Amino acid sequence: MSFARIMTPLLRRVRMVLPMALGVGVLVYLSTNGGDVLFRFAGISVSQEALTAAGEMVFRLLSIAAISILFSLLVPMAHVVSGLRSLRVPAGLIAVAWLTERFLALLSGDARRMLDGVRARSGRLPFPRRILLAARLSLTFLIRSVDRSERMADALTARGFTGHVPLAPGVKWTRSDSIITLLSVLLITLTVAL
Repeated sequence: MSFARIMTPLLRRVRMVLPMALGVGVLVYLSTNGGDVLFRFAGISVSQEALTAAGEMVFRLLSIAAISILFSLLVPMAHVVSGLRSLRVPAGLIAVAWLTERFLALLSGDARRMLDGVRARSGRLPFPRRILLAARLSLTFLIRSVDRSERMADALTARGFTGHVPLAPGVKWTRSDSIITLLSVLLITLTVAL
């Protein structure tokens, strides 16, 4: 894959993680007791220690998300399953990873369709109304996700799924998959350690 073909989906997916990372950053900021007050704004003291802790947390979360997303874009799931089998990982864990990847692909399609509907209906809404609409949609999306997971579990059970992930013949873990995996693990370790 070329660099440009990877960067577009990578940035699109990282953009989806950004609000969650910023939310965690705000929580870290609020829970950090700082000493040196840089300035006060609307009754809130902004300290250097709290800003630093929040910034580091947001950076770490975004880095880990970007590395994980990049790994998922570069290594096909069939190769991951093949590699995990070679490492003698229990079949149940492999099935969970495989089903999670498939389920997330389905949910991302649902989320895209819901967002398209919102954009079509709420183009001229004021900002506070859009925030309220987003909160309602989040709840609706959560309920739909749980419902879809239950239907998916029933369908898999009805079809006799035993926890063994089907693979096309000839799928093998390659040297490039190993290099990408080692680099991903190394980058995540460095991000967490720093």
